[in-house]
Amino acid sequence: MEKIDKSKTGLIIFTIVFLIVAFNPRRTAVLAIIAGGLFVSPEASEILYHYCFGNGDTLYLKPDYFQLSPVIRKAKVDMRPVQEKIVWVHQPDDRRLSYALNGFTLCACCTTTNIQNHPLPVINRKMFINICYSIE
Repeated sequence: MEKIDKSKTGLIIFTIVFLIVAFNPRRTAVLAIIAGGLFVSPEASEILYHYCFGNGDTLYLKPDYFQLSPVIRKAKVDMRPVQEKIVWVHQPDDRRLSYALNGFTLCACCTTTNIQNHPLPVINRKMFINICYSIE
């Protein structure tokens, strides 16, 4: 079996990456943004992936970060049970939340708090993304 030279391996990898970018630059750019977003705001990355490549089902996000978000905690303080409140996020207050959701409805129920984002229409497809999660 012939051993492949390191310079040839690098050239092969470069050629593959170049062909992927050259023939589908939009998809490559979107995937790069999604991959980079995993480190900054995993929720925003998951929403973008679902928006671009999802099948139209409702997207359910884990509530772990939302339970700790200072913006949501502050908004919940003066809410009564069975009250809805529209919340806008200023980026300096909570960057991670602002990348994922900016403009959402906070619904205080008896035992949980629900966050609902308005459906995002997908261009050239007949589907909407409903983002739902509960905070206990």
